[in-house]
Amino acid sequence: MERARFSNGTIYELRWTPEIDARLAATSTVVPLPPGPVPFHVGEVSRYRVEWGGAGMNLSAGDITISVEPPAYRLVVKAVTAPWVARFFEAQDVFTTQTDAGLLTTIHERDQREGSRHVVRAFIYDRTGGVVRTGRSVDEARAGDAVVLPMFPQARDAIAALFYARTLPLKAGDAYRLPVNEAGRNLVVELTAEGIETIRVSGRDVEALRLSPRLQRRVEAREQLAATVWLSNDARRIPLVLDLDAGFGHVRVELESYHEGS
Repeated sequence: MERARFSNGTIYELRWTPEIDARLAATSTVVPLPPGPVPFHVGEVSRYRVEWGGAGMNLSAGDITISVEPPAYRLVVKAVTAPWVARFFEAQDVFTTQTDAGLLTTIHERDQREGSRHVVRAFIYDRTGGVVRTGRSVDEARAGDAVVLPMFPQARDAIAALFYARTLPLKAGDAYRLPVNEAGRNLVVELTAEGIETIRVSGRDVEALRLSPRLQRRVEAREQLAATVWLSNDARRIPLVLDLDAGFGHVRVELESYHEGS
């Protein structure tokens, strides 16, 4: 619907309708496998160092901690920039995801402190209504006037999707399609298991399973991110390394320490 017209453009209002919702569901349904045996426990803590490479340099850029907390499964990711990065971009971010027993997201919360900017946001994954409800808090997201966005059936946020992927068979040559809803945006991740190889992690050689994730969007980005993930080649499927190539350079996230929990 046209709302206003100017000499240099026009403003339109887009309204979500049940007909549009039905068309989206018909063309976008991806049914993931049920999760397999859960290979992690409450109390698991993984710490990673982040390195940035660009213009012939390879520098420490920060630290990331991923932990599994009660109630099962509360997944917490904390990211802090390195001191030299903080001189021009300081970030102290906390992302928290609560899942059900099937590792489906129920609530996702973000507390992002980036320079002078502080953003707090909550997302409720309403599977009965097939929507994500969002607000500045969980209470706001539950309120009647909350922002409501469509959600793919069985979609998870990115954190829950990573833990869910650890439960899959992941045999070399297999490909899996995972519906993801990240902050209200529907995506499909195609995850391909490439095979077993030896990589170097924290100064030692480790046998790892190589995975290649690829994002599929309704409108493709001009430049696709090239990402590779390595998981430990054992029953725990610990994320060991993430390599990410993008226009701003190369980012490597590498495991520094791991506590299994109980």
